[in-house]
Amino acid sequence: MKIRQIIAPLAAFLAAVQVQASPWVIGESTRSPDQAGRVLVQYRDRSAASEWHITLSKNGRILHRRLLPDKLDVRYVRASWSPSSCAVLLGENYKDGMDLTLLRITGRHVISTHLDLARRISEKEEKELPFRREFQSHAPVKRVTWSTVRWISPTRCQMLYILHGLGYEGESDVTVDFTGRRPSLKTSRLRALTHPENFSLD
Repeated sequence: MKIRQIIAPLAAFLAAVQVQASPWVIGESTRSPDQAGRVLVQYRDRSAASEWHITLSKNGRILHRRLLPDKLDVRYVRASWSPSSCAVLLGENYKDGMDLTLLRITGRHVISTHLDLARRISEKEEKELPFRREFQSHAPVKRVTWSTVRWISPTRCQMLYILHGLGYEGESDVTVDFTGRRPSLKTSRLRALTHPENFSLD
């Protein structure tokens, strides 16, 4: 038997063992305002990418689980509870931007709504921002500055989305509103970046 035929299966086996042995690490643990709910965000490093696991529980009962596989290339996950403790907004940061997921708690059930924020902002870049050659070679940074998330009512929150690199730089106000039956996502027109310091904030 050729050496390659022996080495390849052995390498695959050792890689599988290493992945299974890789422990889950807590990235974030956030309690609801009423202290009854909890969002636990964990990740497991797989060398080039990480696998993420999100658990939502209330009064000790697990209501929702979600696994973000490493192939999605998620960099980190953030969470923010509504003042009523009946909803959680999740921010999922990828290489090319951040999407949002809204989890609404109704009794023992959770309604999950994915909000494709990264795509919406990306479609607006060329239309609403001037191309700047000095940023053309800069690596892209696109995300919600999580420290700016503000709940202005139990069913409505606002935040700032920032982007920089590949020839563009700017920001947009983002509003998530689930006062009605269907959650809505609104973004303001992109404008010049007014607070560069936000790039260093989560």
